[in-house]
Amino acid sequence: MKKRIVVLGAGFAGMIVARNVAKNSPASEVVLVDKRSEHVYTPWLYEVATALNLSRSRLRDLRKTTAIPIKDIVKCTGCTNISFRQKEVVGLSTEDHHVIFADKTTLAYDTLVIALGSEVHDFGIPGVAKHASIMKTVEGCLQLRDRFEAAVEHATEQKPATFIIVGGGATGVETAAELSAFLHTRKLQRLVKILLVNAGPSVLHRFAPNMPVDAMRRLERLGVRLMMNRMLSEVKAGKAILHSAPNIPNDVRIPKEEIVHFDVLLWSGGVKPHGIARTFRLGLDAHGHILVDRTLRVKGHDDIYCLGDIVSCADDPSGRPYPPCAWAAVDQAAIVAQNICSDAPREYSLPKRFPGIVAIGERRATGSIYGFPVSGRLGFMIRRMVDLNYLLKIMTPSHAVTFWRKANRLFRLND
Repeated sequence: MKKRIVVLGAGFAGMIVARNVAKNSPASEVVLVDKRSEHVYTPWLYEVATALNLSRSRLRDLRKTTAIPIKDIVKCTGCTNISFRQKEVVGLSTEDHHVIFADKTTLAYDTLVIALGSEVHDFGIPGVAKHASIMKTVEGCLQLRDRFEAAVEHATEQKPATFIIVGGGATGVETAAELSAFLHTRKLQRLVKILLVNAGPSVLHRFAPNMPVDAMRRLERLGVRLMMNRMLSEVKAGKAILHSAPNIPNDVRIPKEEIVHFDVLLWSGGVKPHGIARTFRLGLDAHGHILVDRTLRVKGHDDIYCLGDIVSCADDPSGRPYPPCAWAAVDQAAIVAQNICSDAPREYSLPKRFPGIVAIGERRATGSIYGFPVSGRLGFMIRRMVDLNYLLKIMTPSHAVTFWRKANRLFRLND
């Protein structure tokens, strides 16, 4: 009987594990499970949300490049021992080695890989769920794009539209920069005010030191108002209530409370581990991450691996938490796949310097690759090559290059 490897989650980590295991262990059966029918390439979601220059037909094409049918990717892997099942996971029986689905069916496994990712974390702030837009799905980004467009159309110089973006991470920075760049190229900057709200003193605080400096300088040049050291405390219809962040320096003067009226508010303030993890009866940390050892095996379960945004390893020698980002999921996926296929387990360790590259509008980017700072047009070219490198990990080269070229043609039309 073939050994069955079941992979829960078809995000970055799950897709790479499934393909690598199928490729390196052709005698095994790999079953990829996700409740969605599409694999969303999240680094391109900001392109969808800010695609104000594309027609409806082009938007449909753009959607297809950002949300790829998982069945199509499986066909493009070049492996015949992968299958996909669109199912919603609701539980796990570690004693019987079964995954339990919402339709009351089960699936047996010999080895289980949990890569279910994260979900939006609003920290319980009143009104976020009701009044804020979220960039987690393609549909949500298309709705956000329509809200941006409608607000611009109705704005005047006497009554400009106000866009508030909460969160100074990559999503917030890329969206603010791309929106502002669009307004500048169309001479519409007087019709819209863009506010970027962040609890810390700078954006991109988890990235290399050059990146916050580059990004903030660029955003200010594009006319984005940087509201640092501020926290969103409540959202009402068309009204955001901000408070000053705790522990700000004495020389920083910020009102204790500000009320800002808005037309569109985007929440990009954080993520948390997928809530399903709490039903699996596996070891969790205080934040709901599943605990693993350095080989990414779940503690106490030699036949279960876990990786991506849902995982935590207290044993990492750096003492740092695993960041919820694509590069970490991709690196972990390679380790897990090798450990499943090999008798000599490898350990995962965080790099000394976190890599990263963030678009900052008008085909420019800021980043750090292996400790070397990059910026400007060169940075953006590297960013696009990073996208291609990921696609090559889940598709055959011909499929990956074709898909990547098509997407970039659409992005250029929107610039």
